[in-house]
Amino acid sequence: MSALKGLAAAAWLALLAASLLALTRRTAAYAERGYDLTADPPLARLDTRVLDVVTLGHRGLWDDIAAIWTIQLLVDKRIAGVPAEAIDKAVHTVTRHAPKIETLYMLSCFTLQYEKRRPDLCEPIILDGLKALPASWRLPLTQGWISYDKMKDPERATAYYAMAASRPESPPFVNGFLKKLMAKNDLDQGDILQTFDQLFGAGASGRMGQVLEDSLKQKSGGAP
Repeated sequence: MSALKGLAAAAWLALLAASLLALTRRTAAYAERGYDLTADPPLARLDTRVLDVVTLGHRGLWDDIAAIWTIQLLVDKRIAGVPAEAIDKAVHTVTRHAPKIETLYMLSCFTLQYEKRRPDLCEPIILDGLKALPASWRLPLTQGWISYDKMKDPERATAYYAMAASRPESPPFVNGFLKKLMAKNDLDQGDILQTFDQLFGAGASGRMGQVLEDSLKQKSGGAP
């Protein structure tokens, strides 16, 4: 048994070393602007279940490597010459594995909006993020803003703001945004719950109903 454990540890260390070497080479190439911006991180094409196995309980390390890899893409000035669809595909190659790094999803969304004017590509990324970080309030708040300000969809935006306001760590101003948006667009709790079912499937509103009602009863805070 000890021999097997030793072999597994050695295999994992070799895998980690190879991944770090690939990242180091990419970082070095970054200085020379000589690498493929949309190349996949090591192991990214594996099925998530296989990735969980081959990382031997150290998925967090792979998440960090993949996040750095993807962020290098998102902040590179050459991104102006990369089609939005190629950026979206590269991002999803990583986010489909649900790394628990909140800023990765938000930066991806902001890049597609501000650099490519493609807010329509944001929602699937945020939904990947919510699978990884279901308690996040920043992710649904981000999508709420995109849905309202960029996609001109107040019903969808209100549902995401409601989700953000329902999170335990959500600051009071989020609840304030929710109530103002509902009043401005003449939406009630029933409208929000109906949108929840459309977004997340039948039964989503049942899980959200009481949480939303409690949230709406809370004192609102002003925007920061």
